Amino acid sequence: MRTRLNESDMDLRFGKSFHLLAQEGHLAKSALLSGFDFLLRAEANANKDGQFYAAFFQLSIGIERLLKLVVVAQHMLENNFVSPTPKQLKGDYGHDILALYASALSTREKHGLPLYSPEKQAIFVLSFLSNFAVHTRYYNLNTLSDRAKTDSPLDEWADVASDLYKGSVSAGKSESQALKLMQQLDKMPGNTGGTYQLDRTGHPMTVFDVYWRAYKIKAARPLAIWILIQALHPLYAVFDAIGMATHEIDVSTGKQVVSIPYLEEFFPFLLADKPTTLRRKRWLSIFE
Repeated sequence: MRTRLNESDMDLRFGKSFHLLAQEGHLAKSALLSGFDFLLRAEANANKDGQFYAAFFQLSIGIERLLKLVVVAQHMLENNFVSPTPKQLKGDYGHDILALYASALSTREKHGLPLYSPEKQAIFVLSFLSNFAVHTRYYNLNTLSDRAKTDSPLDEWADVASDLYKGSVSAGKSESQALKLMQQLDKMPGNTGGTYQLDRTGHPMTVFDVYWRAYKIKAARPLAIWILIQALHPLYAVFDAIGMATHEIDVSTGKQVVSIPYLEEFFPFLLADKPTTLRRKRWLSIFE
């Protein structure tokens, strides 16, 4: 029988590593779910830029922590339950989500699970979050001092959202939505012509450009969440395999304490199907 993992007090039946990994599981889970919620509330041109930044921070932190849980738990399983040092983790990965993701996926083969090749869009989204974690999370402050070497994360996300939208709808439907937006703008006085906003190349945007970009960003919000769930879903089975292998070792060696929790229990939302994911408006309050 599996023991519930939502107790913060130390339990003599479980080792120190069990409790620390469980707390890390709580952190990763809450960060990811909070990131989903922030992303669903974020809107372009609605004075809600902070929601985008909060989403990027929470998602990059949550995904990094989840991936490091895979790497650390697998290392412990292979090294008599001794964890890698902070220097090893920082030196090998730092905040590089893409490198962590590749390493985490490679553990599937060690447990007899089929290899998994992520979709192109998943790599696109994870690349954005990895770049945010490593380079652009301080974009605004760095730009103030002329040290920014990258584009704004908001501009980069607009490109990601446009790609996700383009990949999810037919050309005909996209054209129909654009035409519908034009007709709506035509009925609104002052909503035609140019604006003072610039695109990432420095060219002025028309009113339609601004609204069309905002439309695609909004439409892409649930799509991005589904892409991330798809990308992380293969690791659910890895957590389960690590937990089962740990249990077998504990039984065969007569260990008195448990070293690694069943980490998949923190991430049941990774089993969500596409229709449910695209419909869901809240995440943290459901799974906490």
